[in-house]
Amino acid sequence: MLNSITNFSNDPVAVEKTLKLLQSTAQIAANIGYTSPDEATLWTVAKNQFALARRFFRLVKWIDCFNNGYAQYELYQHPRVSSEKAATGGNATSAQNGLHFLLVVSKWSLLGAYLFVEMFTIVDAVAGTWRPWAVATQTEALKLWFYALAVSVMLDLYEILVVYSSDSSAPVPATTPSQPASTSKGSPIKEDEKQAMRSTKSPPNAAPAAGTDSFAFNAAKRRSTYRQLVIDGCDLLIPGAAVGWLALDPITVGVAGSISALVGGSEAWARVNG
Repeated sequence: MLNSITNFSNDPVAVEKTLKLLQSTAQIAANIGYTSPDEATLWTVAKNQFALARRFFRLVKWIDCFNNGYAQYELYQHPRVSSEKAATGGNATSAQNGLHFLLVVSKWSLLGAYLFVEMFTIVDAVAGTWRPWAVATQTEALKLWFYALAVSVMLDLYEILVVYSSDSSAPVPATTPSQPASTSKGSPIKEDEKQAMRSTKSPPNAAPAAGTDSFAFNAAKRRSTYRQLVIDGCDLLIPGAAVGWLALDPITVGVAGSISALVGGSEAWARVNG
């Protein structure tokens, strides 16, 4: 158990999910009815500090997002590259069709744009000044996050209903025992980046392990995609409420954030202790 906790605490994704859970819990505590004004202020300060700590985990993650989107574009335009990398033990895969490709690239591009724009508000977030231009910039960044999550939800549904459906006849690429497991949707990103993006999963047509039939592989991928759909759906409420597009109270948003953090954290726990 001690080793499991140590592995979990040493994983950046796991730490970020823990901070997200603490932030959401503090938001709920700051807005429940029986909290006194002084206690609510303390919980709000705690929530802001947890949110600030999370910012540093994603400060330059926009680079990974744009790299993932460009890698998917290259593989879709030059599918021979994917087969060559697979033959040498690589884990690059391409989208199964044009719509799938469009959803994957749009998701990564919008997510990268959100993180890039938000990066410029880090000074105001640390100082707590929030000048008018920084407030406007943060609002636009949150809108981009909402768009990215909306596309990610559509991508999750498309994969559940089409790509990994029980009657799907899409061919599953062959693999060898020496081929490393893929770790993200449509791109060869590292394992520790798997949960850092509000939408990261295994590639759409990543090869199953040797000896695994395609039906079992699709079933496993559907379960993973269902979990990601829960995460994306809950996260979608956060920027939607922040920019005023969804009429939600802070407690509802806090509960949604807690569910997202728990589901994502459970996946991180299973991964680092698997």
